Amino acid sequence: VEKLFIEPSQVLNSSGPVVVTYSASDKLSGVKSVEFSTDSNMKDAKSVEENSGTYAYPLAGLSDGERTVYVRVTDNAGNKSESVSSGSFIVDNTSPKVTVTSPASGSVVNKTISLSGTVVDNNLTKNKTPVLLYLDGAEWKTLAFTSSTLDGQNWTISGIDTTKLNNSTDLKEFEFKVQFTDDAGNVNESLSSAYKLKVDQNTD
Repeated sequence: VEKLFIEPSQVLNSSGPVVVTYSASDKLSGVKSVEFSTDSNMKDAKSVEENSGTYAYPLAGLSDGERTVYVRVTDNAGNKSESVSSGSFIVDNTSPKVTVTSPASGSVVNKTISLSGTVVDNNLTKNKTPVLLYLDGAEWKTLAFTSSTLDGQNWTISGIDTTKLNNSTDLKEFEFKVQFTDDAGNVNESLSSAYKLKVDQNTD
């Protein structure tokens, strides 16, 4: 194998492939096939006849963890090369676990507020911006805010205008959720526990 690599530091979930770039040659009889597998013994290997190019190795069925795609070449005389690593990547099928800690669920709020809480995920970079949603009847809708921060596992969403939800002095209750998308594209569809606030613009 003359050229073999995977783009480094990739975090992927099993819905998509990892792309392997490769080039193989055999001076005596030529290349018959190139095989790809995440097992160094080439179990369940995928085979192609092209001796160079890119191969999109499917990740379906792979559990979370660091993985490697191994490559083996067979020449036209039936000789097989040793399996060679193309580099490592991370499979992550686990969605972030998000909790809202402040204000406490069930609190009465008004005007402009902030929310804070925690997010637990092994592959979540610091520049990830959350999405804030509220339940309007049976439909989840996005709610704007002015800024957000993520420090380790602790997040804060600031500048939430509750008058966009309820601008009257009648108390109304809303359910909220905060969503994060990790580096593999996994997004939490719900919070660790339901979170509700009561909006009353007549409250100090």
